[in-house]
This record gives sequence, C-alpha cells and structure tokens, in this order.
Amino acid sequence: MTWYLLQIYNFNLMNLQSDRDWDVVARIFPGKGADQCKARWQSLLKINLTKAPWTQDEDRLLTQIILEKGPKKWKEIAFELNKKMEPQKTFRQGKQCRERWINHLDPSINR
Repeated sequence: MTWYLLQIYNFNLMNLQSDRDWDVVARIFPGKGADQCKARWQSLLKINLTKAPWTQDEDRLLTQIILEKGPKKWKEIAFELNKKMEPQKTFRQGKQCRERWINHLDPSINR
C-alpha cells in the first residue's frame, strides 16, 4: 500500500541509484533498511525477471552463499545474490535459486 502511495505522490522510485537515495525511502518504513527497501521495490517491478540463462559468476556466487548459509532460506540467499550481482541488473527470486541449486549445482545429487 505504501509503495502505491509513493507512486501517487510522484515519488520517482525508478531513478533511485545510490544507497543515499534508498536511505531516504527507508526512513518512510520503520525498521527497514535501504537494502531491504531496494530489494522489495525490485521484487515488485520484477526487474529482468526473465528466463535469462545463469552466468558462471551467478553460479559461483550462489554456491558460495549456499555453503555459508545452508540450502534452506532461499529468500535470504536470493537477496544476497542480487545484492552482489547488482551491476548486471539481473534479479533472481528464491525459487529460481532453489531450482538452480537442486537441478544443476548441488554436488550431493548424482546426475
């Protein structure tokens, strides 16, 4: 609802680039940080949420994050992956990360 109100008041969220810009947005949402607000906005827009092929960098980072956090909290894993892959403007959701891990990367699964 608040995102909708920001749009009504012409708060141009499309042009937010720096962390400082997202700090301004985070002040509107008590208890939320700039990274959380940015990730939420991106998930609402589903930026580049197409069936784009996974890159080797994404696979490497996904594996690294899963080894650190464990293969359970896919939303958090996707958040970390998106934060580290930000310059490429790809956006992966938790379900995509889980499926990539299970179907292609998990070394414990014999294919």
